Amino acid sequence: MSPALGIYLCGGSKIAGELIDEVDELVIKTYPLVLGSGMPMFGSAFALTEFTLDTVRTFKNGVLVRTYQRKS
Repeated sequence: MSPALGIYLCGGSKIAGELIDEVDELVIKTYPLVLGSGMPMFGSAFALTEFTLDTVRTFKNGVLVRTYQRKS
């Protein structure tokens, strides 16, 4: 079997919801700002999918970048 081709999806909650079964990694960036009400990460119905925390990067400006891997 050949290695999988990567897909990088930034934004687009409806398509993310449709592709949730294909998602093996989440990279979540958190900024210390409040800009309105926000939007869901996954915009369609799907079954519970568990991920485990892999790495956390912190920056001096308060930004966090967390990487999660799909739980086996």
